[in-house]
Amino acid sequence: MCLLDLGSSGESVSVRETKTYSGSFSGVPTKISVNTVCVERGMNWIAAVDVAMDHDAPDDGFYLSKQVTFVSCLQ
Repeated sequence: MCLLDLGSSGESVSVRETKTYSGSFSGVPTKISVNTVCVERGMNWIAAVDVAMDHDAPDDGFYLSKQVTFVSCLQ
């Protein structure tokens, strides 16, 4: 068994895919499950726009990274 802490303060975790493998270890039947998960750590777009509406200073706004990431390659 493996435990993995993916966050504890408002993160949204969902299972995207589960693959199950069956086999035998020392003559004992075994089953292994591999889960692909998605973790959302930010706020949704509507909440972000609501927060932005309350801030109108010259330096307020959205930060958009120009760095290519794995996620941006998938979109």
